[in-house]
Amino acid sequence: MKENKKFTSILKIVYFVGLIGLGLYAVGYIFGEWLATGQIDLSNLNILLPLVLGLPALLSSFSFSFITSLTRLA
Repeated sequence: MKENKKFTSILKIVYFVGLIGLGLYAVGYIFGEWLATGQIDLSNLNILLPLVLGLPALLSSFSFSFITSLTRLA
């Protein structure tokens, strides 16, 4: 069980780092475009928002299925 807890904590760290990284990427992308053009084009949010909002669902479903497969092996 110690291995499962350790793996889960590592997975949580990777999850949060990825989420924060994508959020910073989206903010930096919009801010950089604003600096370059002087205006914010909200059409970019059509690409960035699903990317940022979809990551938690993707990672949580992956981690849930992976952890349940590990518990079946034990």
